[in-house]
Amino acid sequence: MKSITLYEYGPPLKVGAQNLKHLQWFNGRSPEEIISIGYNGISAKQFVGVFRVKGLTVEILPKLCKSSGHTDKKVIVGNLLYMLQYTRRLNIEETDTSNMHKTKANFFEILVYLFCRNLIDVVQNNLYKQYVANEDNLNYIRGKLIVTRNIKENSVMRHKFYCGYDEFTENNPLNQILRFTIEELRKISIDNENQRLLSDLSLMFSDVSYKKISLADFSKLSLNRLNEAYKPILNLSKFFIENSALELSAGQEETFSFLFDMNKLFEEFVYEFLRRHKSCMGIESIRRPKSEKKLTDVEPKYNLQPDIAIIFKDKTCCLIDTKYKMTYESGKIKPSPSDMYQIFAYCVRYECSGMLLFPKVENNDNNVSFGVINPSPIHFKIGLCQINLKEHLRDETKLKEDFKNALEKLK
Repeated sequence: MKSITLYEYGPPLKVGAQNLKHLQWFNGRSPEEIISIGYNGISAKQFVGVFRVKGLTVEILPKLCKSSGHTDKKVIVGNLLYMLQYTRRLNIEETDTSNMHKTKANFFEILVYLFCRNLIDVVQNNLYKQYVANEDNLNYIRGKLIVTRNIKENSVMRHKFYCGYDEFTENNPLNQILRFTIEELRKISIDNENQRLLSDLSLMFSDVSYKKISLADFSKLSLNRLNEAYKPILNLSKFFIENSALELSAGQEETFSFLFDMNKLFEEFVYEFLRRHKSCMGIESIRRPKSEKKLTDVEPKYNLQPDIAIIFKDKTCCLIDTKYKMTYESGKIKPSPSDMYQIFAYCVRYECSGMLLFPKVENNDNNVSFGVINPSPIHFKIGLCQINLKEHLRDETKLKEDFKNALEKLK
């Protein structure tokens, strides 16, 4: 099986005519265009992850990895996992991925490994059991007799009883979700260690019915103190199902995708980080506003929807617009004119200060660097800030302090 690696918005890569045809088919089947296909070859857009089509595996890495060494790539992938942990509430520890980084497994295989290891740790003694309501036509009365169904089903077979009863079983909705995830991952994982772990799990869940699972099935689950250990595993299972698709063509060749939008992930991480640490930053409330204001009061009325809105304890406010772009020059922040016009329009219309927040790819002493523009005579400030994604984000103390300092300058 052939594999190629692309980087977000990286230079185009030449592929053969047959692979190009398959990639065009894959693009046409996807809700959004995953890769750009042009005369010079194929190039990735804002999606990161892995997809496979007709024997070709394509891994798309964050653009931050493009100019990084092996050590930096390890840190960047670790930060990517950390951001997923924050936004998707996945149970990912830094030590969990230490062995996987030593292999050539792609990002998807790392997540499969984490799913397997965490699930094995939880079910190594016994599978989770719960009472499940059942109905069946039995030779004896169990639970309660369902009279109307019994008359309909057993008017001739007087020795039968149609009953409704509760059974304490491992064949329950929670385990059925996990069984579905295990079996689907077995079809698409190509890592030998992951295949061994998935085979072990498949054997453990062999008495659980296999059924097709959708995202709606997760909302039907009821978590309690008896099954709360499964919560991070279920979140990871939901993440697989939400961000992947498996289809079989007529030739039984697997087409698989596991992709997520880095623009959305970066925005969600910033929001969730500030929300969790709002008390130490002097934030009273934080939200992701809808388009509450328009650019003008006459047609056409363009919506103004900043990514994050913050109200401080002193009742001043600030808007944050995240931009997942490489936007520096000679170590200095250099946003595009359109980005500056956008945040300026937000500040004027909402009558408060604003911040453009970018990822930073150069190592320096601070995780967040910032500059402030105070356009006179209008009384608001515009901050230009960057989060360094090539440094360990798990050091929350430093990141909290830098965010706090940046926000203070906007008051």
